[in-house]
Amino acid sequence: MSEPKKHHYVQRAYLHRWSDVSGNIYICDLSNGNIHKGPAKSAAWEKYYYCLQDPSHPEYRFEIEEFLGKDIEGPAGPLIDKLDAERGLSSEEKAHLALYIAFQKTRVPFFEKFSNELAEKMDKERLLNTLNDKALFERIMSENAEKYKAWKRIPSREEMIKALEEDRVQMKYPRGHSLKTMLQLSGPLSDLYAQWRWILLETKASNFITSDNPAVTISLARKEGGTLGETTFPLSPKHCLLIDQESQGKLLITEESSEGVKEINRRTLLHATRYLFGSSKETLEECYKEYTRLKSLSSEIKSAHFNGGKSLVPKEKLFIKRKLLKK
Repeated sequence: MSEPKKHHYVQRAYLHRWSDVSGNIYICDLSNGNIHKGPAKSAAWEKYYYCLQDPSHPEYRFEIEEFLGKDIEGPAGPLIDKLDAERGLSSEEKAHLALYIAFQKTRVPFFEKFSNELAEKMDKERLLNTLNDKALFERIMSENAEKYKAWKRIPSREEMIKALEEDRVQMKYPRGHSLKTMLQLSGPLSDLYAQWRWILLETKASNFITSDNPAVTISLARKEGGTLGETTFPLSPKHCLLIDQESQGKLLITEESSEGVKEINRRTLLHATRYLFGSSKETLEECYKEYTRLKSLSSEIKSAHFNGGKSLVPKEKLFIKRKLLKK
């Protein structure tokens, strides 16, 4: 049996929720503003993205891709269908959908980049601390003298410190590093999602978009101090799931204003790596205009994705009305 080469980091079935009867969606390339229509299956994939070995290696393995498809994506589809039909979930169903959203957060190129950048920052700090301890540095060099014999020249301790301080040192991490982080983090993250409050946002006049990084978390400042984390996950053009850190209650639904939809779409587009997806060309055109306007703020807003910073997106009271979801 041939193994799949195209590994979708955003599930094809999920993207189909924005497709027309022909299976096509609108795709916006944020690098140039190009908007075109194409099949959902052609979007959000990379070759062998969830494999550890080089494609030419005879033991090229597909366990992670198979796990994501069978154990994470497969059971989640009917659960998203239920929410999109404004029906409630059992605690077991909520737990599995929380796991799906957690993996969607950690399986994308956005997270891979974040994971590698964080590892590089921490490794450089450790290396600099070692170099600043002269006795420790000399002991390590002595213990590894045989290893360094083949080197033509070993930089001095002072040269290494200067290179680190001037940010001239680059560290590269194999794909396995971020895949390991994905597998380690998704479980605990899903446990948090399952404990927190879920609110289904509904729009009638506007459209939610999604992206190549659809699960977006930002931190909002509380009036009483501290921060409140909010995660948005679009389910379809007409529904978006909001998960916040308030104490868990019954699943709620609220009709969202057009301004509220714009705010959520703004969060989605500013956390995208490159592509936006939608059911309406006009909506994506509006989003790209907003993206170009806010582009200078993008890196600061993205930093709030994990580090608990204050969101630069204005946060108004989102909820116009609430009602319990029917089972």
